[in-house]
Amino acid sequence: MKLLYVFTFIALCALARAADSPASHNLEMGARMPGDRHLTREVIYAKSAVLQKKTGDYTYEQKNVPKPATITYLKVQDQYTNGKGGYATLTSGGPGFSYVNIHFTSKRWRGYNFIIDIYGI
Repeated sequence: MKLLYVFTFIALCALARAADSPASHNLEMGARMPGDRHLTREVIYAKSAVLQKKTGDYTYEQKNVPKPATITYLKVQDQYTNGKGGYATLTSGGPGFSYVNIHFTSKRWRGYNFIIDIYGI
């Protein structure tokens, strides 16, 4: 019986620690494929503001290109690894398309900072 209490205590401590662990808000879509190439890398950020949520949009379009590449992989990496960064949401386009639109939202009192990598064939 004593062993059951010890095991329960250890399991609850591990669960509490996992719930308290920091997490990034990364967004990954698609898959890298043989022959694809790195199309672009962008850094998107917004500074924090008192009592406000920051929002922003990012658009990647291939204008004035005779044969635009098809996006195969999209990686939006949160630079705040403590769980206090923003959120990235794909609004249109992405893998399978030649364009992508991403919407960014921060938490209240916080900013956001993301690195966007886009790969395509």
